[in-house]
Amino acid sequence: MSMLYTNNYEEISARLLDLSPILITATIPPKASVKHTTIHKQLIELNDIHNTLLLLIAEELPHWHLTIKIPSPTALPSIYTFTEFVTERDRLFAAITEYNDLYLHLVHVRKSHEEDWSIKFNVKLH
Repeated sequence: MSMLYTNNYEEISARLLDLSPILITATIPPKASVKHTTIHKQLIELNDIHNTLLLLIAEELPHWHLTIKIPSPTALPSIYTFTEFVTERDRLFAAITEYNDLYLHLVHVRKSHEEDWSIKFNVKLH
């Protein structure tokens, strides 16, 4: 199993061109005093990475297993986790809709929470 661990959008895109990674992990590392505008910008960038994955691999239509874990604000009890196993094209795009909804919710929730945080998502090609 090959693995890519980076938060650099260009590097991820370049590595994906040959579809060689079996496990891709994109990480936005924790930062001190992160403003919600910065969080929003980083969420958009991470979503761009995910859209790149869809564009590069959707035609091959492998089985997708997406897992997103985001440490929640101190006011919330647990870590947000979104996991989806996708085998059909329609379900793939339904999953990205749910994924986007989760991010929009987190941007809203975090406007008053500027503590350290991180985002990870994994894409496993079976």
